[in-house]
Amino acid sequence: MPPTLMPSPGIPDLQDTVRRCNRLYWIGARDAARVSPQVASTLFGVTPELAEWLAGATLEAVLDLAEAPVVTFRASLDAPLARAQVPPALRNLHLALRAAGGAG
Repeated sequence: MPPTLMPSPGIPDLQDTVRRCNRLYWIGARDAARVSPQVASTLFGVTPELAEWLAGATLEAVLDLAEAPVVTFRASLDAPLARAQVPPALRNLHLALRAAGGAG
């Protein structure tokens, strides 16, 4: 059985936060995959095989992924880009190209 994170006084329940993040991520990836597996791959960084699975997955199956005791995705925004003073549209284009495997 995986270890669980114990809440500390004055600190929100981190495990609940991780589950909420995972649920939002996987439900969003599933919604994107139902539009197009390529959209899910580009926007959420999932493999084409996982995007295909997500397109047909039940909500219950997707929510099972969210029960992982760790964050099951990673942010793709790098620190220099997050700090950059560039127009949001240009930053978003860079992120989309990066997620799609382009040079960006």
